[in-house]
Amino acid sequence: MTRSALLLSAAGAVLASSAGAQLSIVSVDRYVRVAAEGGFTSDGPRTTNGPIVGPWVGSDFASAAEGSNGGSADGYQESDIGAGVYSGFLDGRANAFGDGSDFASGYGQSHFEMDFSLAGAGGYTLDGFVNAFGQVNGEVSKAYIEIVDLGTNTTVWSLFVDDSLENFSEVGSLPAGNYRFEADALAIVDRIFESGFGDATASVEFDLTITPTPASGSLLMLGMIGCVGRRRR
Repeated sequence: MTRSALLLSAAGAVLASSAGAQLSIVSVDRYVRVAAEGGFTSDGPRTTNGPIVGPWVGSDFASAAEGSNGGSADGYQESDIGAGVYSGFLDGRANAFGDGSDFASGYGQSHFEMDFSLAGAGGYTLDGFVNAFGQVNGEVSKAYIEIVDLGTNTTVWSLFVDDSLENFSEVGSLPAGNYRFEADALAIVDRIFESGFGDATASVEFDLTITPTPASGSLLMLGMIGCVGRRRR
C-alpha cells in the first residue's frame, strides 16, 4: 500500500471514530407496566424493565376478578438500542367489566426513554406511527412520541394522539447538546361502581437513526490529503 493510501485509510478511521464519539447514550429507561383490580382483589402493579443496550422483548399480563367485577391488562415492548440506530414497538391494552357494585379496572403501559448527548451537530430520521383507541366512554388510550432538547427544555418534535391513528416520517437536524427521545403507549379502563364493559388499546412504532456530523474528522482528513498532495510536488 502506498504512503498516500495509508494516510487516507488512517484519515477514514479517524473520521469513523470521531463520528462514533460524537453521539453517546447517557441513560435508558424502557419498561412495561400492568395492573388490574376486581372487587377486593388485585394483580400488580408490576413493572418489567429492559436492559440499557441491545435488543429486548418484554411483556407482562395482569388479571383480577371478584364476582361480576374484573379487569385485565397487557403490556408489550420489542425494542432495540444500537449504535445510532434505534427501533421499537410499544403496546398497552386494558379492559374491565363492572356490575356497578364494586371496583373493576385495568392498566397497561409500555414506555421507551433514551437520553443522549451530541458533541457536535447531527441529523435524524424518524419513521413510524402512533395509534390509540378507547371504544367506550371513560377509557384512556394515549400514545405519544417526542424529541426534547434538555438544555433548553423545549420540544424539538412531538406527536400525541388520543383515540386516533397518525403515521409520521420526519427528517431533521440537531445542534450539539443533550436530548431525550421518548415514546409511550398507555391504556386504562375504570369501572368504579359503574356497570358495563370497556376496553382500550394504544401502540407506538418507531425507527430512529441519528447521524452525527463528523466535522473534526473531516477537517483532519482534508489536512492529511493536503499533506499528501504537497509531498507529491
